Amino acid sequence: MNMDSKYKFEQSIFLLIEQKEELINEIQYISVKLDIKKEKLKTIKKFLKENCKHDYVEDFVSSGLDDIQHIEYCKLCDELK
Repeated sequence: MNMDSKYKFEQSIFLLIEQKEELINEIQYISVKLDIKKEKLKTIKKFLKENCKHDYVEDFVSSGLDDIQHIEYCKLCDELK
């Protein structure tokens, strides 16, 4: 490997290391945001479950070719009964 090739290779390695660190940081940031949103959703669902004036309806849902399930859910907040 000549000096020019070696320099380009080392630059490529350095750029990949930088990119790896950026991706790790971005993934951590997104994970934290996702956890915050999950907690917020959990709080909202709990509040709705306790405070919605549920209006349940019956329905049938297909979860495969031969599997049809009977469900009841609130048509206001989508809470399953």
